[in-house]
Amino acid sequence: MEGGHASGGGDSLDWASVASLRGLLRLLQAALSCAALSLAVHRGGWTFSYGLLCLGIWATCLALSAALLVLELSRLSACLPTSWANLTVSLATLCALLCASASVLYPLFSLRSYNCYFRGCESVRAFRIATCSCSVVACAAYVLEVAVSVARPPKSHVAMASLPGLLKVIELFCGAVILGAVFTGGQHGRFLATHWCIAVYCACLALTTLLGVLWLRGPEHESACACGSSPHRASALGTLLSVLLYLSAAVIWPVYAFDPQYGSPTRPTRCEHERCAWDAHVIVAVFTFINLLVYVLDLSGTHRAGRAARTRTALSDVRGV
Repeated sequence: MEGGHASGGGDSLDWASVASLRGLLRLLQAALSCAALSLAVHRGGWTFSYGLLCLGIWATCLALSAALLVLELSRLSACLPTSWANLTVSLATLCALLCASASVLYPLFSLRSYNCYFRGCESVRAFRIATCSCSVVACAAYVLEVAVSVARPPKSHVAMASLPGLLKVIELFCGAVILGAVFTGGQHGRFLATHWCIAVYCACLALTTLLGVLWLRGPEHESACACGSSPHRASALGTLLSVLLYLSAAVIWPVYAFDPQYGSPTRPTRCEHERCAWDAHVIVAVFTFINLLVYVLDLSGTHRAGRAARTRTALSDVRGV
């Protein structure tokens, strides 16, 4: 039974939720995130590029996993105004993406070109490898929780465990990465066209957030939106708009970032080794195309889900008659 909604007699704590498969996975996720964070702070180090970001990722994953465990154990999850199953699968997907990012960034900047020239450096290398290993296993634990939610959903419909729901989390993650790269390393203020791209990224991120909230509300709110149309139709329209906007950005950004007339097709030699505006432009371009593909898949999946929902409604009406 889904944690936080089980009835446990006179006991005020729901220990069955912790002993369930999802509960054990969250314990493992919290332990591995804590281990990665502790190893990096204690000996592995974090003063290199993106080291602090990795610490923030592991701390965020630890806090989210611990909060879910506490809410389930104390039965407070039933008091939340949103669907608990939708919320948990969304956070698990987000944490899986975050841990995957940290699992790539941390070894890339901590172990690449690492020269052992001082006493105890082998110990530092070992701690960094152990940190990376904990992060990778934590990512696998989050992916396993998502897989369990998709393969064995609870009795109530879990919208965020469907393909469109999972893709919306990926869209939010990619949009956040794009904006982070733009505002932390990119030279985005040089041309009016790049300002249009930034407006596209911000608008699509805000629109996807609103659609994600709509899906998070759960099955009891899926009958109609505020405007009287089905949530699948509203989601399809919003996703179609995002596809068109991202298509324009996918054309404009590479031209103004890499064309010799406006930017540089190759990495400038004057760039620093670890931080360079050109690198940020590459990140933005790559994630723009990735997010465009995700939006297209989301549009297709939302269309199929809406058609299936209309079919179920029609069959229910026929049976009712």
